[in-house]
Amino acid sequence: MELEKLLDELKIKFDDLGLSVMEFLEGYWYTRMIDVLSQRDPYDEEYSIELRRIGVDLELDEGDVHDRASLLIGLRY
Repeated sequence: MELEKLLDELKIKFDDLGLSVMEFLEGYWYTRMIDVLSQRDPYDEEYSIELRRIGVDLELDEGDVHDRASLLIGLRY
């Protein structure tokens, strides 16, 4: 899914649900991000090498998508 479409979806859903920002992040946003991230391509070592070349160091996490996401708002497991 393209980023622009995802952002539009999130903006519309935020307005429709009428939740506080934190409630939205802990609920709909969290669930949607896990869904989006789980559909991404698997870890690519070549990509990681290129990132390290420009100073970004990623660590492969063999855990589930929740651990991989590492952008969690609070504990949701």
